Amino acid sequence: MALSASGARDGDRGQAHLIEIGAVGAILVVGVVLTVAVTGVGPNSVTADTEEVNQTAVELSTEVEAAAETSLSDGSLKRTLLLWDTGDGTFADGAGTPVAESQEGQFLAHPQTRFGERLEAFEASHDVRINVNAIPRYQPTAGNPSSPGERGERVPIITRGAPDETARTVTVSLILFEEDTLNPPRDAHRVDAPSIRRQTASDTAVADASNYPIAEGDAVDAQRVYNAVTIEVVIWDE
Repeated sequence: MALSASGARDGDRGQAHLIEIGAVGAILVVGVVLTVAVTGVGPNSVTADTEEVNQTAVELSTEVEAAAETSLSDGSLKRTLLLWDTGDGTFADGAGTPVAESQEGQFLAHPQTRFGERLEAFEASHDVRINVNAIPRYQPTAGNPSSPGERGERVPIITRGAPDETARTVTVSLILFEEDTLNPPRDAHRVDAPSIRRQTASDTAVADASNYPIAEGDAVDAQRVYNAVTIEVVIWDE
């Protein structure tokens, strides 16, 4: 029996969502890639202070790793990436969070999503600053060389300052699909809730947003994947 066009689309979306669940699950099983800058010193020059600083750096990075994993699972990390205002050409969460007057239009304060709230609380309790960047895995066919997004390069999402030599980096990966809409509902991308409506009829699909800073990958050709994105969370001492 032939499927209707609507049924085919629903099937594609369901299959894409199952792929996303599997991809995120694999990420969580493998764990978050954690890079900690450790000062190189000779064996005779290691002091208690140096060891304490390095241990603190590892502990802080581990806490941010946990926050990123949780935000990946509850969908708030992906939702933060999709809070894009096509009219203003900036990230915007609908709650007045200030954004940069720049080409990228990144958040200058943590957005009012669960991911942003976790980072804000972490900054306040540990006297650190946190930037968030998105790095597309697949490059666009052609793009504007003056636009970092269209070159497929690192795209700033949240910019809280300029990292210094104390910076540590945590990364996670997620998948953007062509039919993911901008400004999705709060729980639209929860990994444990496949029945939640993931698209909103009133908003633009990411593949149709001409000024979205994360480029559509040219090499992506399966299951309506828009691009695979590495999220880079950079922590440094305030």
